[in-house]
Formats: sequence, C-alpha cells, structure tokens
Amino acid sequence: MADTEKLTVLVRTKSLIAERARAAGLSQGDYLDSLVQEDDLRARVQRDADTMAAAGLDSPERAARSAAMIAGLRAAR
Repeated sequence: MADTEKLTVLVRTKSLIAERARAAGLSQGDYLDSLVQEDDLRARVQRDADTMAAAGLDSPERAARSAAMIAGLRAAR
C-alpha cells in the first residue's frame, strides 16, 4: 500500500472513531476502551463456552446467561 493510501486510511479511521465516540457520548479514549472491554468480554465468554463444551457441560441456559451478561454490559454504556 502506498504511503498516501495509508495516510488516507488512517485519517478516515480517526474520523470514524471520533464520529462514533460523539454518537456514543464518550471521549475517543473512553470509546476505544469500551471496544476493548467488549472484545475482551466476548473472548472470555467464548473461551468459557469452549471449555464447557469440551467438558460436555454446555447448555442453553448457560448460553442465555452469557448473552444476558453481554447485553447488560452494553446497556450500562
């Protein structure tokens, strides 16, 4: 990728982050932190689900609890 293309992508990315942060009523840093936290939570939930499935212990109830936990964290933002 040429330097001008890299710069264009960087500027557009920064613009999108700023726009989404404003829409969420957050600073850009807080918005990025919330994305990292959400991604971390998803990864932990997936690891737990994989572990439970490997042990033969996963269930629809557990999946529903995990989904509710993620929804609760999103609502708290």
